[in-house]
Amino acid sequence: MVRGFPRVKLLSEPRPGSYRARNAGLAAARGQFIAFTDADCIPDVEWLAAGMAAAQSHHPIGIVAGRIDLFRDSILYSAACEQYERTYAFDQEKNVKYHHCFTANWISPRSVLASHGGFDATLKSGGDFALSQAIHESGQQIVYAPDMVVSHPVRATLHELVHKRRRVIGGRWMMRRRRWALLQWLLICSREAAGKAKFLLFNARLTPTEKLKVGGVLAVLTLVTLAEVFRIACGGVPRRA
Repeated sequence: MVRGFPRVKLLSEPRPGSYRARNAGLAAARGQFIAFTDADCIPDVEWLAAGMAAAQSHHPIGIVAGRIDLFRDSILYSAACEQYERTYAFDQEKNVKYHHCFTANWISPRSVLASHGGFDATLKSGGDFALSQAIHESGQQIVYAPDMVVSHPVRATLHELVHKRRRVIGGRWMMRRRRWALLQWLLICSREAAGKAKFLLFNARLTPTEKLKVGGVLAVLTLVTLAEVFRIACGGVPRRA
């Protein structure tokens, strides 16, 4: 790809962490707008055009958050885990309502990102939520663009879901450890699980059988969450992807 496109530059970031890698790209970029996606995502052919159209029609624009569709890329999968992921993961439209955005599908003016110092490279997870929240609090808009689409492989095994959940908890711990005591952590995690259970119960798109399967996965991941909180609280190191 680099040989075929003279303006494409391959960068290497030897230090671990996806946010360090994104910051390296941000430092090297020279365009007015910066687009982010993940290495395993497949952007639609009109991805950038749709994103730029949305960016240029909103002022002051902070982030254009695009739609994230899920697809299965492996013959090894659990139907229950796949349904869990499709039920809860990557709802970018909902994210925008809460002033957040996933970097799997994100466009921002370079000046906006630079003014906030890029992503927090010390975080192992959740850096996209932290930066998007800061951009919103600075008075710049976060808008949802449903025509700006990338496809993301679904996490369709319990191993993948557990790995992600542990990483997310580690990232949140690093962001909030000074403000949350252990009891607060347990309370917040329990409330989140209850909220997901309520959403599942009243989800009209799922059959009763699908709800039971997804509920089983939710129960396992709730136990994983509580165990990970205890592990880190007892001195364990937050996990990195």
